[in-house]
Amino acid sequence: MKKLKTALVAIAAVVVLCGLAMFYPLVPGTKAPPAQPHSVFEEDLTRALRDFAEARESIDAVVIASSKEVLFVHGAAHLPINTHSVRKSVMSVLIGMAVLEGKLEVTDSLAKLGIDDEAMPLTDLEKTATVADLLKARSGIYIEAAGETEDMKAGRPRRGQYRPGAHYYYNNWDFNALGTVLAASTGAAPEQHMRRLAGRLGFQDYEAGHFYYQTARDSEHDQYTIFMSARDLARVGQMMLRQGRDPAGGSLVSAEWVADSTRPYSRLVDRDPLDGYGYLWSLDADTGTYWATGWGGQFMLVDPRNDLVIVARNDTGRRLGQLGWLVLLDKSSQGSLADMEALRAMATRR
Repeated sequence: MKKLKTALVAIAAVVVLCGLAMFYPLVPGTKAPPAQPHSVFEEDLTRALRDFAEARESIDAVVIASSKEVLFVHGAAHLPINTHSVRKSVMSVLIGMAVLEGKLEVTDSLAKLGIDDEAMPLTDLEKTATVADLLKARSGIYIEAAGETEDMKAGRPRRGQYRPGAHYYYNNWDFNALGTVLAASTGAAPEQHMRRLAGRLGFQDYEAGHFYYQTARDSEHDQYTIFMSARDLARVGQMMLRQGRDPAGGSLVSAEWVADSTRPYSRLVDRDPLDGYGYLWSLDADTGTYWATGWGGQFMLVDPRNDLVIVARNDTGRRLGQLGWLVLLDKSSQGSLADMEALRAMATRR
């Protein structure tokens, strides 16, 4: 009976996904050649890493790198995959680029930048929230936002309950509004900044159509979605290890920005081993690591003490409309922080 139910669900999912294909565009792939297996590690460690990844449904690609070179590649590291909430750490980098160029200050308030929300206008107090408050998820703005999960909605504080800067709440309004902040302060859309980042870091797989918006119904600020390959995401981690420098030695963000982004402003609970939150990065004080994490098994771990970046990705579908059905079919099994810790433990044996 269980097998029959599973088969029926699978058939229903295929039918629905075929219908969704008419409404959700297929995300462009990449013209770059497929990633080839690669390892500089000894044979035993290479085999252990490969076997670990292949034993987990939630891992489709793994890339491990130092600040200077790629150390290990396994799986579909060339495939542009939805970053989900990893997008937030990427946005932190884009904001840092604007700050370095003098186009934005983290002390700028929403009022100064002319940021509001026409769907639910902000109060004068809410407009005192700064760019730094949004980066820390401490804006004090508790209204509806695009892309909120049911848990986010249930945990949202009462409007006006906390002043800007006073309370941490993982808030999609903050994350989405930062895209508007970036555009308003620089005169260029976030996807233009993303293309610059791709050029400076030498992305292999990023193309037009990998950064786009889902139109919001209940907010002025649309949710941006970024598709990136594992090997391109690893380049972002390498840049952070190099204190904000690109491969040619030029600064994309300042060393001060890297430090400010990865120091704790809030304490995280129930996310062991993660215990702090910086500028859109989650932190582990015990290991000195900082993490970009996203739904469905999207991870980037940056380990400055060991000069390592570890990226693990799970392909959650080529169309946004697939996500709910992938959950139902358990294709997008979440992956785990523990898996990333295990990969780190193996990689540090090098």
